[in-house]
Amino acid sequence: MKDKKAQVTIFVIFGLILLIGGVILFYMRADIAEIISEDISVVDEVDTNLRPIKNYVEQCMYDVGLEGFRIIGANGGYLSPMSTNAFRYDYARVDQNDGLMFTEDYFIPYWSYSVDPKDNYWFFQQVRAPSLEDIEQDAKRYLENNLLRCLDNLSDLDYGTDLFIEGMPEVKIQIGEDKILLRTDMPVRIVEDNRVVDEFYTEIPLPFKRYYDVALGVAYSHQQTSFVENMILALIGYYGKVDSNALPPFFDFKKGYDFVVWSQMDVEMKIKQMMQSYIQTIRFVGAKNSLKLNMDHLDQMEKDFFNKGQINLFNEEYIDDAEISLVYVDAPIYSRVFGKNTDSSTIRPEKYTSSSMIGASTVEHTYKFAYDLTIPILAELKFDPIFENEEPFVFMVGLESNIRKNLRWMDYAVGNGPIIWDDSFIQYDFGDGVEMTTSELTGLSIPAGQPEKKFFGNEQQFLSGDIVVNVYDDASMELVEGVSVTIGVGDYASAVIGSTKEQESGEIQFRGKAPLVTNGYLVFDKLGYARQIKKITTREGEDQTMNIRLAPLTTKNVSMRVYDLDVNSYRDLKDNETVIFMISRIDEGDKIVSFSRFLQMGKDSSATLELIPGRYTVDAMLIDGEGVIIPKNCDKECYYDPWPFKTCEYYPDDNIVMQPAMWGGLEFKEEDLFYLSRDNVYGDNEIQLSVLRFKTPDCIDGLEDMSKKNALTLQHQTNLLPTFN
Repeated sequence: MKDKKAQVTIFVIFGLILLIGGVILFYMRADIAEIISEDISVVDEVDTNLRPIKNYVEQCMYDVGLEGFRIIGANGGYLSPMSTNAFRYDYARVDQNDGLMFTEDYFIPYWSYSVDPKDNYWFFQQVRAPSLEDIEQDAKRYLENNLLRCLDNLSDLDYGTDLFIEGMPEVKIQIGEDKILLRTDMPVRIVEDNRVVDEFYTEIPLPFKRYYDVALGVAYSHQQTSFVENMILALIGYYGKVDSNALPPFFDFKKGYDFVVWSQMDVEMKIKQMMQSYIQTIRFVGAKNSLKLNMDHLDQMEKDFFNKGQINLFNEEYIDDAEISLVYVDAPIYSRVFGKNTDSSTIRPEKYTSSSMIGASTVEHTYKFAYDLTIPILAELKFDPIFENEEPFVFMVGLESNIRKNLRWMDYAVGNGPIIWDDSFIQYDFGDGVEMTTSELTGLSIPAGQPEKKFFGNEQQFLSGDIVVNVYDDASMELVEGVSVTIGVGDYASAVIGSTKEQESGEIQFRGKAPLVTNGYLVFDKLGYARQIKKITTREGEDQTMNIRLAPLTTKNVSMRVYDLDVNSYRDLKDNETVIFMISRIDEGDKIVSFSRFLQMGKDSSATLELIPGRYTVDAMLIDGEGVIIPKNCDKECYYDPWPFKTCEYYPDDNIVMQPAMWGGLEFKEEDLFYLSRDNVYGDNEIQLSVLRFKTPDCIDGLEDMSKKNALTLQHQTNLLPTFN
């Protein structure tokens, strides 16, 4: 027992280091940024008659540069987050994602997020934000790629001859304290007299560094104080009651045979509604939209709740031109309530029965529940425009809020969580005297964010032989152009090494070299196709050729029907019914990366679904808006009081109403058969999906169907497999 206590102490110290280190890093960041930013000098002045060219180009630099920074702010500090392969999003694993996915092209990364959040023994919250150097590089790339678009009409300047731009622009950007400095080297030649203007400089009076500091402060405040988690726990404590219309309580008990049952789906919906109603009560003191209320009419609990939502982050002058709002955007959440008598579908209390010496019995139900939650929150920072008639500058930041077993990450960090398991407790014996612990067996890992990652992507380290890749469309078997090729090694590093394009021979393929890796991987990615991985080991001077088949994402029109177990036949969805359908492809050795899709349909709604061939797991829920009713006095419990006189008590005393009710669906697990063939996916336009509706319950025992979804699915499998038209 002494060793376990010592381990807990280590993690307490580790948690405190995280808390203190985050604060130190936040206040040191401004000094670090000055070191890493590149110095930019003002260019020399030009002749007066060349000034129109210089003015035109510098105005374009200003317009395109500001446009780029607006895009970066709206994307959470990144130009195009999902194109970097640094972030992941899986609709089937909400608690394992790296940000909020709004559309396929719009993703906001988390700046504050949990590490290993599904670990019941230990998890912690950390801050990951792009550096100012990273943002400068993104802005540089945007300006270099889009400046010429703005210069299309440069030749309209009246010089009596043609103007010719020689080469691509080379841009340098520096984010200063209260402005952004831009310099572009790009020769513009006057054809008639061969004069050249090749240096351009402008400044954008945008205090982006302060905007970045405010965004970083919001992320660190979320990590250090858990202000969202505090609000959630307070609301569950307030709304948790022994009532099917409320949330399951942290703790309560009631005597009698009557008891309350909740569904996990219903609790998840209530948590979402609660977040939409209350998240904006969290405000930042000093911001333009901070709340100033007269609290004389509030009771003490309401005052305490309001005060906990007022976050003191900066001195008021630092954010008095900003509106800082927290928003829950009805995104998927991870929600699970645990207790001794709960499962993936239902939440029930524990039942205790005691008997007296004369045979009388007393029944008591104990309601003791623990919540696991992951809820994505969007922080929107809106700063006043610098000039009139301009739009405000918007900076978006993703915040992942996590609760495990009713605890915040800092509760685990200071030792209030469960005892930490250490893999060194296990010793492996391989025979012949060879013994090894788990940590020795798995080896050491290099933490993310080390400088070696940038070294890995340096083209001077591309020492392999020639790598040739032919990428084919799995449907048409034609070669695909524009497929991005990335090489990586575990969690250590990755780098884009090129793309498929037309070669001198006329073939469309990737040809190039790569860093030397052992047991690495190649990622092939193109919009409209499922991302694919292939293992690779590269050696100096060793050539390789490989063929890849990328599966195109084929869009199907979806129709939905219900197989009703009350009548054992199909019917259409009713007005009050909604189906939530999640489908995830199983890896069959072709290494297609986490392909999952989600759809929600009502009676008259239309939907489409992107599919690729393969085997799938499916989890669907049929939500009945009218709900189901367990009639009162439908069951009984009898006892002798006293012997031999038999007494029966009927329960429940009143109707149990579950509204809405998760009363159907289907579930195909990995070992079950749900297969979409190439002919079905690539050859047909419509897919018809089916879900079960459970039998209407006669009494409480009928609720057991909610936990038998997989068994009922397999029982009626032939009626539930998809059909194609």
